[in-house]
Amino acid sequence: MTGYDVVTQAKKYSRVRFKHQGRTSSGLDCVGLILRVGVDLELLPPELLPVGDGCLVPAYNARPHPKLFALVARYGDRVPMEMVDVGDVMLLHLDTPDRRPEHIAIKTNRGMIHVHPGSSITRITEHSIDLEWERRILCAFRFRGIEAHG
Repeated sequence: MTGYDVVTQAKKYSRVRFKHQGRTSSGLDCVGLILRVGVDLELLPPELLPVGDGCLVPAYNARPHPKLFALVARYGDRVPMEMVDVGDVMLLHLDTPDRRPEHIAIKTNRGMIHVHPGSSITRITEHSIDLEWERRILCAFRFRGIEAHG
């Protein structure tokens, strides 16, 4: 399986609207998109999808809980920034003073796929990574089982 398979799966959700903590085709948030794609491709266990009491993914308010990003590291391998490739999962900050991870997106050959309700983007979409987004990228991970393109 390649990163292009990850992107192809993510694009299937391109018209899905934002829903806080959403995990289904009726609504997703940035974390939900990554979880949904990972489960669809059998790269993540399905027990990560449920929301509510006893779920493995902690609930969060406006910003994703830091433990969510630890899950990315648990099921993926860190990729040096100069080697980020199509299908890799990028952790981003949203201009907080401590530059902690607050957002997550999938790298595409044209840019990235994500949902960001704090802007005009209120559904899952693909767009280029301009300087504004590039400076927000903190690190990247590749799902285990995904081949690099080189």
